[in-house]
Amino acid sequence: MYSINWRGCSGEPNRTGKSYNVGDTGDLREVISHLREMHPNNAFYFSGFSLGGNVILKLLGELGEQACEAGIAGAAVACIPFDLEASNSLLSTGFSKHVYAANFLSTLKKKALRQRLIHPDLDWESVAEARTVGEFDDAFTAPVWGYSGYLEYYKDNDSRQFLPRIRVPTFVVNALDDPFVSPTSLPEASLYDFVTMAYTEQGGHCGFISEEEASGQCFLGNELARFLTYIDDVTRRIDSGSL
Repeated sequence: MYSINWRGCSGEPNRTGKSYNVGDTGDLREVISHLREMHPNNAFYFSGFSLGGNVILKLLGELGEQACEAGIAGAAVACIPFDLEASNSLLSTGFSKHVYAANFLSTLKKKALRQRLIHPDLDWESVAEARTVGEFDDAFTAPVWGYSGYLEYYKDNDSRQFLPRIRVPTFVVNALDDPFVSPTSLPEASLYDFVTMAYTEQGGHCGFISEEEASGQCFLGNELARFLTYIDDVTRRIDSGSL
């Protein structure tokens, strides 16, 4: 098992010119290439949540049939912001703005301001004064990644548009009461051949607290692992000729 920390999220300072990005798949492609060199005969499964899950879905769609050639056999993800513009709107109002977004924005600004020498031409006053995640992305993330603004950045990186191209078994869990994901943005499960959707009434954003927690079990972790275990079992049986 390998765990990936996105740029600036590992506790180590990000010394590169690129930053935290909701859809860039370059780093994940590099990891896959490295894993293939280390384990050329292994099947690989990916799991992630929120931003990480969005990147996984986007990559699988970009790869299409090539995902199998890269050794990827399946994926299980959760709490995906399928419509980034709609999620930004939810993060810009009410409880989400004053509690979650305020804390998240504070960490984003601190990490961004460490890169002033790398990006001297940015409007750093706008970065420091951003009041919402959207304003921050407009002032910092979008120009750093070559976008004209945050709307173009969001539109380009919504994973929903990549779902029809996915060609490996993929499981998605989202809660209908997720404060950052509008229920109207959730894709219709029947539209995709390789993607299975599970929408729960409750669960919030990466919460999914249940009675199982008291015994050390995690509903979300168990469900994602159950799907991947099943796909791995089927894959092994096909490879051995027993299915």
